Amino acid sequence: MLAFNSKKRIFIGEKSKEVKRLSSNFPIPIEVVPFSLPFIIPSLSSSFSVKIRKGNLKRGPVISDNGNIIIDAIPLKKDLDPCRLDLHLKAIPGVVETGIFCNNLVDLVLIADTSGIIREIRR
Repeated sequence: MLAFNSKKRIFIGEKSKEVKRLSSNFPIPIEVVPFSLPFIIPSLSSSFSVKIRKGNLKRGPVISDNGNIIIDAIPLKKDLDPCRLDLHLKAIPGVVETGIFCNNLVDLVLIADTSGIIREIRR
């Protein structure tokens, strides 16, 4: 919602979370409306390894600022087109957002490494 309505979209991340293509190194975070969780997990399980993200300092799932549940999905198939996958996931009723950053909602990404070097990726 914020990215869509913003004039400039800047995202900040750390080098360890950057991926060039989707793989099993990092799961794709997907924000899901709680009511739809029992429907979404089975529908994704043929193409993804899916689990509800658990909180580190609390019991239960990680809850977004909007009160939704975060699930982690690892694609079973390699070399998927991230932007096509993002559109496919967002077309599922109950999926609010994904952790895939496609060009249409990103102007600048700042990525920092442990030595303090910051790299800029522009659209």
